Amino acid sequence: MKKRKVWFFVLPAFLLHSVVILFPSVSTLFMSFYKWTGMGKAKYVGLENFRRLFTEDEVFWIALLNNIKWTIFFLTVPIILGIIVAFLVTNIRGEKVKSIYRVIFFLPVVIAPVVVGRIWGWIYDPFYGLFKLLFAKLGFASLAESWSWLGNPKIALFSVALVDNWHWWGFVMVVFLGACLGIDPVYYEVAKIDGANKWKQMWLITVPMISPTLAFISLMTVIWSFLAFEYVWIMTQGGPGHSTELLATWIYKKAFLTWESGYACSIAVILFILSSIFIIFFIYIRRKELNV
Repeated sequence: MKKRKVWFFVLPAFLLHSVVILFPSVSTLFMSFYKWTGMGKAKYVGLENFRRLFTEDEVFWIALLNNIKWTIFFLTVPIILGIIVAFLVTNIRGEKVKSIYRVIFFLPVVIAPVVVGRIWGWIYDPFYGLFKLLFAKLGFASLAESWSWLGNPKIALFSVALVDNWHWWGFVMVVFLGACLGIDPVYYEVAKIDGANKWKQMWLITVPMISPTLAFISLMTVIWSFLAFEYVWIMTQGGPGHSTELLATWIYKKAFLTWESGYACSIAVILFILSSIFIIFFIYIRRKELNV
């Protein structure tokens, strides 16, 4: 009887999950074998969408490489920055001061991505943006006029990633800060007696002690990196010349701009497989470390 009651309470959440996630996911897999515009009758084409994807679609490979670059960037810059700042804030005396720093660093996280993208688009603007004015004040007016943060294919992707990093790293820092506050201060006191400086304390004590939190953030970073969409679409829409194209933006373009929903579903299936491979590999490595 008790087991039936448990299922009764779980059922509404399961139905919601099925309607919102499970059914669309199965439908995406099913429609990846069809030629479909998103409206009307679909035509079964078998593996044709996947053949076209791997042999004809050059933009797919560009987008995949950009996703890998995006993932590497977010597995390094915000995580390293978050750990360092969390460690430094932990060593600040006074809870009020710590709370102030938390609010300041976390504030960008609560701002909508659309707003952040628009603001930084104005900052990057080559004609009247903040960076142009700053370079001009420093005496680099010619550099300010010739430099284009979002128009240069070599740096456009990292310019957008920098904006996402500014918006997101505060969340990472707060999570790491919570983990750091759970470390027994005795470890740091012993390290001080042994002559360890602050950086050695962080590397030898903080990082190993918060490794479960670090593993969680790294896993979520991989997932979110493959799903990245908002900032690229708001700021560059994949340009210039597909230099900032991601798999998510390419799926969107194929589904809603060129009306190739069946082909877009095949790209989404590949994205799901790649994400799953990374997640399974990460979980396997983590479990192996725990068993050791």
